[in-house]
Amino acid sequence: MVENLSTNGLLRVYKKIYKSSPIINNHDFLVQKLVHRKGLSLITWNVNSIRSRIVDENTAACRLNTRPVQKDSPLGSLIYVHKADIICFQETKCDSANLKCFGTHGEQNSNGYYTYWNCAAQKGRHGVGIWTKYQPDSVITTLKYLPSRSAHLQTEGRLLALYYGKTVIITTYSPNTLRAGTKTKKGYPKPEFITYRQDWDAAMAKWLDELDRTGYSVIWCGDFNVARDLRDHYKGTWTQQRYKKDPSKKLAKRIADGEKAEKIGGGAGFRLEERESFEKILGNRYIDVFRELYPNKIEFTYWDMIRGKSWRKSNNGLRIDYFVINKNLLKRVQKIQHLPNIGFSDTKDKVASDHAPILLNF
Repeated sequence: MVENLSTNGLLRVYKKIYKSSPIINNHDFLVQKLVHRKGLSLITWNVNSIRSRIVDENTAACRLNTRPVQKDSPLGSLIYVHKADIICFQETKCDSANLKCFGTHGEQNSNGYYTYWNCAAQKGRHGVGIWTKYQPDSVITTLKYLPSRSAHLQTEGRLLALYYGKTVIITTYSPNTLRAGTKTKKGYPKPEFITYRQDWDAAMAKWLDELDRTGYSVIWCGDFNVARDLRDHYKGTWTQQRYKKDPSKKLAKRIADGEKAEKIGGGAGFRLEERESFEKILGNRYIDVFRELYPNKIEFTYWDMIRGKSWRKSNNGLRIDYFVINKNLLKRVQKIQHLPNIGFSDTKDKVASDHAPILLNF
């Protein structure tokens, strides 16, 4: 049975404690929930359409009013094996016509989760969602501080945030700069797409800084469409390690390309502008959980499906999906784990998504 913190009074009790006790700091709000729940499990996953091979083997629109998650499906594994309390989705490609299959916004679905959505105005594009066992106090779907020249991003289903007292859980699907084109000496063919991304990142940085300064515990996750450095790019450390075993000209060229891209910027997801703005978001207040715990581990979360299944089998990927938290929450983290085998099989022609889910346990 789903536990409703608001109903059983636990949430109200904590709020009263915070109002009356100056001793307990705001970050302990999350800690108190963890004590009573004996842990908290979160998942983030870019599903590349929640209607396609995520909840079952089907790829078509819903024909019934509900489409329950099958236990042997990729999402079923996250629910029934990994016991996720909160699941954050990106690229749901949802719209009002198919939400009935998975749960109406703000209501409990057939799998026992309260479902929240932010769908793009353009059908079949972008979209984010959160399934949670806890009803939040409030929900927002727009990004503060985003300038008017980039206001169209607010209608693309890129952000969803759930507030629980002084804890906020945020999932985002950051703008991709692919349409900016390849940078030349004259600049980008379509520089406005770089501007949109920089506006988005600057607004996120300002908002997250404000949340931390005002005492919020922040758990921010999603597809950020940026690899931080060569540890997060297949042309970097991963290929360097392979080269030691197979010093081929092909791998040597790939290494040289990676080193060049790190210095002057690569394609979408590894441009200097994207990497620099992400580092500014982290600043002194936030940490990339995986890299903080595993500074030398080489793992990826995205593999280009256009290049074929062999590309993923060879692990030529990028790490562009993240969990980011306040620095002082790190001591509460029990585990972070990439789950590349969810929805991927060597024996099947089709994969559920070109991204891997990430599990974070407090």
